[in-house]
Amino acid sequence: MKIIMLTLAALGLSIGTATAAVIQSVPGPSVVTNGEVVLIDTSNDTGDWIDTVNDGGTVYIGFDVTINNNNSETGTGGFFGGLNLFANSEERALIGNGWESLEYTVSGKNGNPTDESGIAYVVGSTVRLVGKLTIIDGGDPDVLDLFVNQATEGTPDASITSTTHAFEGFNNIRNRNNGQVTIANLIIADDYASASVIPEPASLALLSLGGLMMIRCRRA
Repeated sequence: MKIIMLTLAALGLSIGTATAAVIQSVPGPSVVTNGEVVLIDTSNDTGDWIDTVNDGGTVYIGFDVTINNNNSETGTGGFFGGLNLFANSEERALIGNGWESLEYTVSGKNGNPTDESGIAYVVGSTVRLVGKLTIIDGGDPDVLDLFVNQATEGTPDASITSTTHAFEGFNNIRNRNNGQVTIANLIIADDYASASVIPEPASLALLSLGGLMMIRCRRA
């Protein structure tokens, strides 16, 4: 038990009420073809972080993404794909590629608000995306920023704001597309550095162990 606690401490995790730098990890890879797979929902979110953010807060969502097949889209529509935040079956936000765009960008509920000015993607190429989601409890605006292959948090490559609370109330996160998209090394964190770095396989295993122990402690 002492060894496990020391290991968790070294990773910045704790058992109890403190929030870790890395909140949850899903190594993957998740390969989805013309469909969707739920990666995290409120039944398995470590420390109830989804509810916490929805009540007002900031969270960083980092992941590797590869667009394997974009249905030969040319920029006039035909493909979408990436990481989607859903409230049950209703889309609240997209981090990835939206409809009628050949770029990595972010968009809100049902594509509104949307920002089609982002970073161009290359089919078959893997990049690290970090979404910074900030929800203001009872205030405006809520913000979703996107960073593409940025080692440190600089100027967002795309950003949208919502005064209608379009991002709030999500309860599950999906890999969703109508072509083929691979998502791997999904990291939920409360700081940019933890979300932007791809952990070594051994570290991912320990992070998963830490998250599992926190869930068990919470539900005991």
